[in-house]
Amino acid sequence: MPLTLYDFALSGNCHKVRLLLSFLDVSYTKIPTSVKNGETRTPEFLRINPFGQVPVLVEGDLTIRDSLAILVYLVRKYANADNQHWLPAAPAEMAQVLSWVAVGNGAVQDSIATLRKHYFLGAQVDKPALESKSYDLLGIFDQHLAQQRWLASASPTIADIACFPYIALAGDAQLSLDKFGNVRRWLRDFQKLKGYVSMAGMPEF
Repeated sequence: MPLTLYDFALSGNCHKVRLLLSFLDVSYTKIPTSVKNGETRTPEFLRINPFGQVPVLVEGDLTIRDSLAILVYLVRKYANADNQHWLPAAPAEMAQVLSWVAVGNGAVQDSIATLRKHYFLGAQVDKPALESKSYDLLGIFDQHLAQQRWLASASPTIADIACFPYIALAGDAQLSLDKFGNVRRWLRDFQKLKGYVSMAGMPEF
């Protein structure tokens, strides 16, 4: 059955899904759904996702909301023998992957992504506190990536996808990555992956 993605071009969470669809070489139909214009709050969209958020993936009678759920579904359904590395089956390795996915969906969202939302959508935030929180988090990433090439495994996984977009878009949050050489190396390596697709405002590293 054809896949349909309800997508907002400027959303890092939507970009996560677009990235994996491209890495897995899965075709889909994109339905632009603007958060800025209130299109996620219409009665029509709320019937699809009552939480009023994108991304949403629809395949036949199946509707999946939340980027993490979509990433797991796509790997488990569409990955072949060559790209099972996106979500390893071994329990210990899967646990490492999901722990970093949780960082991408939690700490990154609550710091860098929220600060970016302030500049893009006018969200009221405590900027100094968020800046400090963001730089502390980037320091943790930089220290971790000094020890290994990818976040959770010897190969790229959905953990890297979950954390990549908003860190790569740190400039939109008026944050500098100049002091985080290991993070910049990781971003460069990610952008060199076969099937990588960029998004609006995404710099090259």
